[in-house]
Amino acid sequence: EDISADDVYLISLGGMAQIKRLQLLPEKRMRVISSNSAYPNQVVDLSKGISETDRSDDLGLQILGRVLV
Repeated sequence: EDISADDVYLISLGGMAQIKRLQLLPEKRMRVISSNSAYPNQVVDLSKGISETDRSDDLGLQILGRVLV
């Protein structure tokens, strides 16, 4: 599935289901954007599938589907 700008997705990151906006970045990276300011945005290295801000995440990013709002 293609990632579209400003779309909201159900993802699994670090084994936890989350609903986030996704933004493709250069160099095979993706920004995971939270609407809640209590949770910081994360950048995921897609070639490794892990968060650059949380190296303990060895379960990687999975896009489970697009959320229809």
